[in-house]
Amino acid sequence: MFRRIFLLGAICLALAACATPHTMSRETVESLGVSEIRVDASKAAVMWPAEEERFTRQHATPGNVPPQEMQAHLRSRVQAMVQEYYDAKFKSHFRGPRKVRLDVDVRGLIIPSLAVRVLFSDMASFSASFTIVDVKTGQVIARYPNAGIQKKMMGGVLAPFSDAAGWTGKDPAEEMVLGQVLSVRDWVLKSN
Repeated sequence: MFRRIFLLGAICLALAACATPHTMSRETVESLGVSEIRVDASKAAVMWPAEEERFTRQHATPGNVPPQEMQAHLRSRVQAMVQEYYDAKFKSHFRGPRKVRLDVDVRGLIIPSLAVRVLFSDMASFSASFTIVDVKTGQVIARYPNAGIQKKMMGGVLAPFSDAAGWTGKDPAEEMVLGQVLSVRDWVLKSN
Protein backbone atom coordinates (compact mmCIF):
# COMPACT_ATOMS: atom_id res chain seq x y z
CA MET A 1 0.00 0.00 0.00
CA PHE A 2 2.73 2.45 0.96
CA ARG A 3 4.70 1.50 -2.14
CA ARG A 4 1.73 2.46 -4.29
CA ILE A 5 1.32 5.77 -2.49
CA PHE A 6 5.02 6.46 -3.01
CA LEU A 7 4.68 5.59 -6.71
CA LEU A 8 1.67 7.90 -7.01
CA GLY A 9 3.71 10.72 -5.48
CA ALA A 10 6.60 10.05 -7.86
CA ILE A 11 4.28 10.11 -10.86
CA CYS A 12 2.68 13.36 -9.70
CA LEU A 13 6.12 14.92 -9.31
CA ALA A 14 7.07 13.82 -12.83
CA LEU A 15 3.83 15.27 -14.16
CA ALA A 16 4.62 18.62 -12.59
CA ALA A 17 7.27 19.24 -15.25
CA CYS A 18 5.99 21.60 -17.91
CA ALA A 19 5.95 20.71 -21.57
CA THR A 20 8.43 22.67 -23.59
CA PRO A 21 7.55 23.67 -27.14
CA HIS A 22 9.26 21.71 -29.88
CA THR A 23 11.46 23.40 -32.48
CA MET A 24 9.96 21.82 -35.60
CA SER A 25 8.81 24.16 -38.31
CA ARG A 26 5.36 23.88 -39.90
CA GLU A 27 7.01 22.31 -42.99
CA THR A 28 8.74 19.67 -40.86
CA VAL A 29 5.52 18.78 -39.04
CA GLU A 30 3.63 18.52 -42.35
CA SER A 31 6.33 16.25 -43.78
CA LEU A 32 6.03 13.67 -40.99
CA GLY A 33 4.56 10.30 -41.89
CA VAL A 34 4.27 7.97 -38.92
CA SER A 35 5.11 4.50 -40.21
CA GLU A 36 5.49 2.75 -36.86
CA ILE A 37 4.57 3.25 -33.23
CA ARG A 38 6.49 1.35 -30.56
CA VAL A 39 5.07 1.27 -27.06
CA ASP A 40 7.02 0.00 -24.06
CA ALA A 41 5.27 -0.36 -20.71
CA SER A 42 7.60 -3.03 -19.31
CA LYS A 43 8.85 -0.78 -16.48
CA ALA A 44 5.67 1.19 -15.84
CA ALA A 45 4.22 1.65 -12.39
CA VAL A 46 0.61 0.57 -12.73
CA MET A 47 -2.19 0.84 -10.20
CA TRP A 48 -5.54 0.10 -11.86
CA PRO A 49 -8.11 -1.39 -9.44
CA ALA A 50 -10.83 -2.11 -12.02
CA GLU A 51 -8.47 -4.18 -14.18
CA GLU A 52 -7.03 -5.89 -11.10
CA GLU A 53 -10.55 -7.00 -10.16
CA ARG A 54 -11.32 -8.20 -13.71
CA PHE A 55 -8.10 -10.20 -13.86
CA THR A 56 -8.60 -11.69 -10.39
CA ARG A 57 -12.15 -12.83 -11.28
CA GLN A 58 -10.89 -14.54 -14.45
CA HIS A 59 -7.82 -16.10 -12.86
CA ALA A 60 -7.77 -19.84 -12.23
CA THR A 61 -7.47 -19.33 -8.47
CA PRO A 62 -9.30 -16.08 -7.67
CA GLY A 63 -7.89 -14.05 -4.81
CA ASN A 64 -4.49 -15.69 -5.04
CA VAL A 65 -2.74 -13.89 -7.90
CA PRO A 66 0.99 -13.35 -7.29
CA PRO A 67 1.92 -9.62 -7.38
CA GLN A 68 4.47 -10.15 -10.18
CA GLU A 69 1.86 -11.84 -12.33
CA MET A 70 -0.63 -9.04 -11.63
CA GLN A 71 1.89 -6.32 -12.55
CA ALA A 72 2.85 -8.18 -15.74
CA HIS A 73 -0.82 -8.39 -16.72
CA LEU A 74 -1.48 -4.72 -15.92
CA ARG A 75 1.57 -3.59 -17.90
CA SER A 76 0.50 -5.73 -20.85
CA ARG A 77 -3.03 -4.26 -20.79
CA VAL A 78 -1.69 -0.70 -20.52
CA GLN A 79 0.72 -1.31 -23.41
CA ALA A 80 -2.08 -2.68 -25.60
CA MET A 81 -4.40 0.22 -24.76
CA VAL A 82 -1.73 2.87 -25.41
CA GLN A 83 -0.81 1.18 -28.72
CA GLU A 84 -4.48 1.10 -29.76
CA TYR A 85 -5.11 4.78 -28.96
CA TYR A 86 -1.89 6.01 -30.62
CA ASP A 87 -2.70 3.95 -33.74
CA ALA A 88 -6.27 5.31 -33.87
CA LYS A 89 -5.88 8.93 -32.75
CA PHE A 90 -2.28 9.92 -33.55
CA LYS A 91 -1.00 8.08 -36.59
CA SER A 92 -3.74 9.24 -38.98
CA HIS A 93 -2.74 12.91 -38.55
CA PHE A 94 0.78 12.36 -39.89
CA ARG A 95 0.82 11.07 -43.48
CA GLY A 96 3.73 13.03 -44.96
CA PRO A 97 6.59 11.64 -47.06
CA ARG A 98 9.22 11.62 -44.27
CA LYS A 99 8.84 8.26 -42.52
CA VAL A 100 9.16 8.50 -38.76
CA ARG A 101 8.72 6.18 -35.82
CA LEU A 102 7.08 7.18 -32.56
CA ASP A 103 8.63 5.59 -29.47
CA VAL A 104 6.37 5.75 -26.41
CA ASP A 105 7.86 4.84 -23.02
CA VAL A 106 5.03 4.46 -20.52
CA ARG A 107 6.14 5.59 -17.07
CA GLY A 108 2.99 5.01 -15.09
CA LEU A 109 -0.76 4.73 -14.88
CA ILE A 110 -2.14 5.40 -11.43
CA ILE A 111 -5.86 5.06 -10.81
CA PRO A 112 -6.36 5.32 -7.05
CA SER A 113 -8.49 2.67 -5.38
CA LEU A 114 -11.58 3.61 -3.42
CA ALA A 115 -9.67 3.41 -0.12
CA VAL A 116 -6.87 5.64 -1.41
CA ARG A 117 -9.40 8.16 -2.76
CA VAL A 118 -11.18 8.33 0.59
CA LEU A 119 -8.05 8.59 2.74
CA PHE A 120 -5.22 10.09 0.69
CA SER A 121 -5.55 11.29 -2.88
CA ASP A 122 -8.22 11.56 -5.51
CA MET A 123 -5.88 12.28 -8.44
CA ALA A 124 -5.47 9.77 -11.25
CA SER A 125 -2.46 10.15 -13.54
CA PHE A 126 -0.88 8.80 -16.67
CA SER A 127 2.67 9.58 -17.73
CA ALA A 128 4.79 8.62 -20.71
CA SER A 129 7.76 9.96 -22.62
CA PHE A 130 7.80 9.95 -26.37
CA THR A 131 10.35 10.42 -29.09
CA ILE A 132 9.89 10.97 -32.82
CA VAL A 133 12.72 9.30 -34.75
CA ASP A 134 13.53 9.53 -38.46
CA VAL A 135 13.33 5.94 -39.74
CA LYS A 136 15.95 6.44 -42.46
CA THR A 137 18.65 8.25 -40.45
CA GLY A 138 17.81 7.34 -36.85
CA GLN A 139 17.89 11.05 -35.96
CA VAL A 140 15.72 12.20 -33.07
CA ILE A 141 13.36 14.85 -34.46
CA ALA A 142 11.43 15.73 -31.31
CA ARG A 143 11.19 14.53 -27.75
CA TYR A 144 8.55 15.04 -25.10
CA PRO A 145 10.13 13.66 -21.92
CA ASN A 146 7.20 13.83 -19.49
CA ALA A 147 3.93 13.86 -21.36
CA GLY A 148 1.46 13.44 -18.57
CA ILE A 149 -2.10 14.05 -17.67
CA GLN A 150 -3.98 14.10 -14.40
CA LYS A 151 -7.66 13.77 -13.59
CA LYS A 152 -9.40 14.56 -10.36
CA MET A 153 -11.72 11.74 -9.33
CA MET A 154 -14.47 11.84 -6.74
CA GLY A 155 -12.66 11.58 -3.41
CA GLY A 156 -13.24 11.88 0.28
CA VAL A 157 -16.36 10.60 1.96
CA LEU A 158 -18.37 10.90 -1.28
CA ALA A 159 -16.17 8.42 -3.21
CA PRO A 160 -18.06 5.27 -2.13
CA PHE A 161 -21.38 6.83 -3.08
CA SER A 162 -20.17 7.98 -6.50
CA ASP A 163 -18.81 4.50 -7.25
CA ALA A 164 -22.03 2.83 -6.12
CA ALA A 165 -24.17 5.20 -8.16
CA GLY A 166 -22.02 4.79 -11.26
CA TRP A 167 -21.19 8.52 -11.45
CA THR A 168 -17.64 7.84 -12.53
CA GLY A 169 -18.66 6.94 -16.11
CA LYS A 170 -16.00 5.36 -18.33
CA ASP A 171 -12.95 3.58 -17.02
CA PRO A 172 -10.64 6.40 -15.88
CA ALA A 173 -7.64 4.55 -17.33
CA GLU A 174 -9.08 4.85 -20.83
CA GLU A 175 -9.87 8.54 -20.29
CA MET A 176 -6.33 9.20 -19.06
CA VAL A 177 -4.62 7.44 -21.96
CA LEU A 178 -6.88 9.03 -24.57
CA GLY A 179 -6.36 12.47 -23.03
CA GLN A 180 -2.59 12.06 -23.13
CA VAL A 181 -2.59 10.84 -26.73
CA LEU A 182 -4.66 13.84 -27.84
CA SER A 183 -2.44 16.20 -25.84
CA VAL A 184 0.74 14.83 -27.44
CA ARG A 185 -0.84 14.94 -30.91
CA ASP A 186 -1.81 18.58 -30.42
CA TRP A 187 1.67 19.37 -29.10
CA VAL A 188 3.27 17.97 -32.26
CA LEU A 189 0.79 19.71 -34.56
CA LYS A 190 1.50 23.06 -32.91
CA SER A 191 4.54 24.27 -34.80
CA ASN A 192 6.66 27.36 -34.31
